[in-house]
Amino acid sequence: MTSYVVLNAKENKVVRYKTPQNKEVCVTREVYLRDSVPCCLAVCLKTECHSERKVIPIVENRLLILDADIALNYWEIFECDVIRGIVLSYSTLCYIQQTCPNKRHYNRVKKMIEDPVKMVTLFDNEFCVSCYQPPRADESFRDFTTRLNWNSCLWYSKHLPKLEVILITDNPDAILHNKEEHDVITVMSVLAYLDAYHHDELSLHQMYSSLHSSLSEPQKAPSEESKMKEGHFYPEHLSEPSLMAGLRARQFVKGVLRVSKFRSNQEATVLISDKSVIKHMLDAGSLSAKSEISIRGIQCRNRAVDGDTVVVKLLPVAQWGSVNTNLTEDETGVTELALPSLPTDAEPMVNDSTACGTVVGILNRNWRDYTCSIVEEDKERKSANEWVLVTPWDRRIPRIRICTSD
Repeated sequence: MTSYVVLNAKENKVVRYKTPQNKEVCVTREVYLRDSVPCCLAVCLKTECHSERKVIPIVENRLLILDADIALNYWEIFECDVIRGIVLSYSTLCYIQQTCPNKRHYNRVKKMIEDPVKMVTLFDNEFCVSCYQPPRADESFRDFTTRLNWNSCLWYSKHLPKLEVILITDNPDAILHNKEEHDVITVMSVLAYLDAYHHDELSLHQMYSSLHSSLSEPQKAPSEESKMKEGHFYPEHLSEPSLMAGLRARQFVKGVLRVSKFRSNQEATVLISDKSVIKHMLDAGSLSAKSEISIRGIQCRNRAVDGDTVVVKLLPVAQWGSVNTNLTEDETGVTELALPSLPTDAEPMVNDSTACGTVVGILNRNWRDYTCSIVEEDKERKSANEWVLVTPWDRRIPRIRICTSD
């Protein structure tokens, strides 16, 4: 005899998000609530909790539930194998999907959830009667997600009373009035968690310091006219859907960036993978036979390094220039001998009508190891963990800021 579950509880969830075309969309979804939501933990003895999703073991009887901003900004820390027993709620996954400018981070999180080796699982909290609650009036999306994650912590503490449940969040004010009523849940920040349970893992602390410093930097949105101004901030990279749409519409060109070894701050070239695209672009003229575009200056290079696969937008013909192929004495490092057969006042070799462009996005990074040198005064720093500026041996690579470990 087959048994059926009758779902009597129903809620309407309103989802607001922006499309890649920057259009606001409002969608209303019906959410049917039930009691039989699996916890996906190996310590649970109920068979219905092991049937639907990936089941993970619990280390040291400790369960971690990540809040929305933690999974969005500090996900690299929790990808490490030393941290186990992580539960990601469906609310947090939706927050990442609707907040990120592209799907890269969302796909990265989802891939880790589906990986059977990683100790991360997904909890369908928005389909559980005890966890889901409708949003309150004038409640932000972030506070709403934090409140649902708090309800998920309470559900796990009742479902498995002997389990220590820890909520990692940087938004404790959203649950402050509830925390006074329930002291069974431990609320911690990322730094407090690392100091309490992973104080010997220096790499995790360095990663947190790097991510936290990047988030603490002021984010300014310069105008379109000032984005390419010398000395100003770099232009923002376009989102992945915008890059793909521009490549399909033949507005952009894809290729591999090659930086000049002698003029690394001034000259670079993008080797076009499909040179037939140029003849379909505006202002291309007679450049269909050429297979490279010149990138002049570090502003137009836009944080790309040698070997990266980049997307380039052609500049107007009025901004095209010529490339000087002669090397000066300072650039070669060798004093050239004046040959009597060649005139000393010979004009430099110049390539005319060289197409110029600017990098609008990076598709793939050319990750590799670097050999660097450090300034003498930076060596004498007394602190164990200090950020120092090192110079790579390869002049095509810009300076790198690293954290010392000893």
